[in-house]
Amino acid sequence: MNPEWYASVSRRLFELGARDVWMTPIHMKKGRPGVLLAVLAAADQESTLAHAMLRETTTLGVRVHRVHRYEAQREARHVTTPYGPVGVKLKWVGDTFAGMKPEYEDCLALAEAAGVPVRTVYEAALVAFGRDESSEAGG
Repeated sequence: MNPEWYASVSRRLFELGARDVWMTPIHMKKGRPGVLLAVLAAADQESTLAHAMLRETTTLGVRVHRVHRYEAQREARHVTTPYGPVGVKLKWVGDTFAGMKPEYEDCLALAEAAGVPVRTVYEAALVAFGRDESSEAGG
C-alpha cells in the first residue's frame, strides 16, 4: 500500500470508532517488507472497521482477535497552574491511588498561549497537584 495513505486510513478508522490504530513494519512471505495495520475497538465496531480496512487499504483480508482488558478506575480533576487550569487524570487500583497524569491537550494549549515549552506547563501541573494534595491532607 502506498505509505502516503497511512495517515488518512488511520484518521478514518478513528472517525469510525477505533480506540487505537497503529502500524508496525514487518517482513512478509518471500522476504517482502510490509506494514501490519492494527486496530483496537469494541466488538460492536468490528464489522464497520473491518469493512473500512478492506475498502481503504490494499489488503485482501482482515484477521480478528478477541482480547480482554483490565482497567484502572479514573477520576478527572483540575489543578490551577501559573498558566491556567489543567485537567488531570487520577488513576486508582481498587482503593489505592496509583498515579496522576496531566491532560496533554490542556498543557499544549496553555504552553502555546504563554510561549513556553509544553513540558513547562506539564511540570507545573504536577507541582500544582502535589500542592493541592498536601493541603487536602492537612500538610
